[in-house]
Amino acid sequence: MCKILRTYSVLSTDANGWEKRVSLVSWGGKDPKFDIRYWGENNMPGKGITLEQNHLEIIKDVLQTNRKDWNLFQNRTFFSANCITFENVTCEIIKRYEVLTEYNSMRKEINLVLWDGDLAHREDGPKFDIRCWSNDYLNPYKGTTINHEEAEELIHCLQVINMENL
Repeated sequence: MCKILRTYSVLSTDANGWEKRVSLVSWGGKDPKFDIRYWGENNMPGKGITLEQNHLEIIKDVLQTNRKDWNLFQNRTFFSANCITFENVTCEIIKRYEVLTEYNSMRKEINLVLWDGDLAHREDGPKFDIRCWSNDYLNPYKGTTINHEEAEELIHCLQVINMENL
């Protein structure tokens, strides 16, 4: 059970009407945390990731500093030596930016990633990816991808959140 305390921004809406939002959410009555997640009808939570306050500044800095990487790698194809394949899904971590949190057997990171599903939409290119990974990178866990347009809106949104929390 979750309670959305505030929605800061809608980054995008998919073809089925699910909105990718930046929100402040309380999960199971616990202290509120920031969340980048798809939300469906009646605030049904979908795929996404929960973040601590200190992650927001790191993410904003990575997105601002590395915007040019999206353009540099837009037409990139897979380099098989750099690919990870699991459950019929292939991804290439093109560039590792920052570890947000380390756990016993996994880490939450922001990277530039090309997922095989993106090949059908080559014009989209790689995406910034905020996700939990196993330490050996063989298993991706919960997370979200951020395309170029969403990154611009997310930077603005994180600047607003930062100003409100000063």
